[in-house]
Amino acid sequence: MLIMGGIGLLLVFLFLPRQRKGANDAAARDVRAMRFGSALNLQLFFLGAGFMLVETKAVVTMALLFGSTWVVNSVVFFAVLVMILIANRWTLRFQPERLWLYYAGLLITLILNTVINIAGAMVGGLAEYSSMLLGFQYLVLVAILFYTLSAIGLREADDAATEEASSDSVAAEV
Repeated sequence: MLIMGGIGLLLVFLFLPRQRKGANDAAARDVRAMRFGSALNLQLFFLGAGFMLVETKAVVTMALLFGSTWVVNSVVFFAVLVMILIANRWTLRFQPERLWLYYAGLLITLILNTVINIAGAMVGGLAEYSSMLLGFQYLVLVAILFYTLSAIGLREADDAATEEASSDSVAAEV
């Protein structure tokens, strides 16, 4: 518990606004008032909403895998916050100018993940209804069929990756 508190204080310290030497106190107060008194920043609002969705999804997934304990929640929150810290440090260091590329990549990844998960859940749900046709004791055979198809798909993906790597090495030798 003390370690997590220490890490939290370290993170707060790392992101404290730096005051320049000789800065006027009145000017600093004016800047602070402008920052907190401004209208809603929609970019930060939606980034926060996305963060909460990712964090909630991670907590639920980890709770399903490892059980719902406070340790699991602590690990998930810590992992998400460390990813955010790394992203912020990367942004501060490299200062990318075209952020739309990153947003487009994130959006495409989220859409593909959602479509693939929903399609898999739909096929699994429809296959569950096959228990009415086959009987509940034979539902395991349908699951074995799906796992076999998954293994075949994995093998084909590995074969394609091996062929691509060998063609790249042949091209590099030439």
